[in-house]
Amino acid sequence: MTEKYAELKDRLVVGRKRDGRCVYDEVAKKELVVACLRQGVSVARMAMQHGVNTNLLRTWIAAYQRRIA
Repeated sequence: MTEKYAELKDRLVVGRKRDGRCVYDEVAKKELVVACLRQGVSVARMAMQHGVNTNLLRTWIAAYQRRIA
């Protein structure tokens, strides 16, 4: 994992809700989604490297694509 993505992993989770779910930084989420949209990038690998569920990351990607379309 490159330095840029290691730093992104540290910024991604900003807190936890009372029920244990994570609260994510919106800027870091967008950076991760944009990184996943590059040619040849594995969404599953990016999710594993950043400690995010793959289905959650795919949900973020779909929401991002709906917003920019």
